[in-house]
Amino acid sequence: MGKEEFLKRLTYLLRDIPEEEMQDAVSYYRSYLEEAGPEREEEVLAGFGTPEQVAEAIRANLAGEAGSEWKRAPENRDARGGGADRSGGEPLREEKKARPFWQYLLMGLALIVFGPLVLSVIVGVAGSLFGGLALLAGFFLLLAVLTAAMLLGGISLTVLGAFFVFPGFWPGILLIGLGLLAFGGGCILLCCSWLFYGCFLPWLGRGIWGIFAKKG
Repeated sequence: MGKEEFLKRLTYLLRDIPEEEMQDAVSYYRSYLEEAGPEREEEVLAGFGTPEQVAEAIRANLAGEAGSEWKRAPENRDARGGGADRSGGEPLREEKKARPFWQYLLMGLALIVFGPLVLSVIVGVAGSLFGGLALLAGFFLLLAVLTAAMLLGGISLTVLGAFFVFPGFWPGILLIGLGLLAFGGGCILLCCSWLFYGCFLPWLGRGIWGIFAKKG
C-alpha cells in the first residue's frame, strides 16, 4: 500500500468524525510521509499500521478526550521506535509511567530490614578506623614519654649515685649502675624513636599518599 492509497483509505474511514479533526489527522500523516521521503515511505507506513488501526486509534482518542485536539495514538509509531503525540502540530513527549505501589512497598521494607545492618557496618568501620588512629597516637605518646623518662631517670640516678659514693660506696655504685642502665635503655628507645618517627612514619605516609594519588 502506497502513501496516496493509505491517505485515501484513512480519509474514507474518518468520514464520520468532525471535518476539522479529519483534515487535521490526514494532514499530519501526509506531512509525516512527505518528510520521510520515498525511500522510507514503506518503512514508515509499516510503523503506522493499517488505515483501519489508525482510524480506530484516532476515534478512541477523540472519544476519550472530547473537546481536545487530535493526538496520535500510542500504536502509531514510526520505524525508529519513537512514539510521538501531536497537539497543535507539535510532537509531545511521552509521559513517564508511575512506579507501581508494590515497588515502593518493597523499597520501604528493604530499607527497614537492611537499613540498620548497613548503618551498623558503617559505624563499625568508622569506629575501627578511629580506634586504630587513637591507638597509634597513644603509641606515639607512650614511646616519647618512655624515652624521655628513661633518659632523664638514668641521668638523675647516675648523678645521685655519684653523691652517695662518698658516704656509702656500694649504695652509690648501685645507683650509678641503675642510672647507666636506665640511660642505656633510654638511648635504645631514642634510636627506636628515630627509626619510627624518622623512617617508618614518612614511608607509611608516602605509601598512603601514593595509593590515593593513583586512585585520583
